[in-house]
Amino acid sequence: MARSTAEGGLLMTETSFRPLDLYQLVASKASLGAQSLTVLSFLDAIFTRDQRGLILTGFLDGLKIRDRVGMSYRSLVGVFVLGWTLAFITAAALHLWLPYTHGANYMYSYTYRGNPLWALQDNVAAIEGLGADLRTTGGLFFGVGIFVTTGLVILRMLYWWWPLHPLGYALSASWTLIVFWFPVLIAWGIKTPLLRYSGIRQYQRFRPFFLGMVFGEFSMAVVWSLISWAANVPAPFFPWP
Repeated sequence: MARSTAEGGLLMTETSFRPLDLYQLVASKASLGAQSLTVLSFLDAIFTRDQRGLILTGFLDGLKIRDRVGMSYRSLVGVFVLGWTLAFITAAALHLWLPYTHGANYMYSYTYRGNPLWALQDNVAAIEGLGADLRTTGGLFFGVGIFVTTGLVILRMLYWWWPLHPLGYALSASWTLIVFWFPVLIAWGIKTPLLRYSGIRQYQRFRPFFLGMVFGEFSMAVVWSLISWAANVPAPFFPWP
């Protein structure tokens, strides 16, 4: 997913596809036992429930920036380690201070009343030994996905004009495209005629303008969040991905 973010140019890629989903292709979750499923539920909630925050994505972006500015890899490793350490300490402190200060039930519901519960709710029937969750058609669909993706990769390698990218197929049913499909459509509608009728030089001239629009939206979200925090009022709605 980190590579698809870097290669495809999306702001994020996200999927809730987990190792347990592969296991269900050949056996029922209940066969793992209540103890194993309980542990896996916590691991799902912590590591694989929501994968938009992969730090590897930022690392790949940093490596690309390094190529442009000529920074040494050794210096970049120090920056990565320092940034990860500061981010971890800051995030851990805030996630302890904010819920205990303002009350988690009055804050963003997904963070405190959604994600921590869903993994356990998904497995509760199997933990209690109820129902059969063996996905008999899962193997077939899994094979179809491999076949179609491989075909798209080969066609893209053989024919330069082939318009369909395998990343689009892989991410078509993900949360990423649910929230980004319209901006992607607008960007495609502007970029395609701009490249075709004006050429690469005009495209490069306009690129800072559109990049500034993206930065502008993020900046306004931060500014209004700070204003709301200072005034102790709810922040206005922004289309958070």
